[in-house]
Amino acid sequence: MRLIIRIILGCSLLMSVVSMAGTVTAKIANGVLTTDWPEVVALVFSAAAGSGSENVPFCTGTLIGCETVLTAAHCVCQDNGGSKGCGDLLPTENINVFMQNGPIVAVDSVLSHPDFQFGLRADIALLKLAEPVTGITPGRIHTGSKPANGIRGTLVGFGVEGE
Repeated sequence: MRLIIRIILGCSLLMSVVSMAGTVTAKIANGVLTTDWPEVVALVFSAAAGSGSENVPFCTGTLIGCETVLTAAHCVCQDNGGSKGCGDLLPTENINVFMQNGPIVAVDSVLSHPDFQFGLRADIALLKLAEPVTGITPGRIHTGSKPANGIRGTLVGFGVEGE
């Protein structure tokens, strides 16, 4: 069985990975399109129909249970953590989850880590989906030791070009 490291792309997490892996020799841009990781999902912002902001992708997550998505807290916190933690969460009616091999699913509830501080610590959140997902095997959470420096990994996620 091969081990694949999945990383939720976010500024603080990406910086941690870069520091673990040593020197980065190439930009992470214009990656290869793939459907090999169906458990990796896009969080999409959903506004009122006709507003021009329907289902706009804004973050990556990983399906870790039939009704649970793991993502970064900064994706779902309206104030990005500040010094007091998350504060206000995005309204669940504005968050949907896009699965490349499945449906777009509404989010029922959001929970961010209580110690979250943007760029400093605990940048993690859970989304409970409004309905269970079938036909997609959830990703496994790595519970072993921290990978050693120099271990190669695969970054999987949805992104945008630009700033």
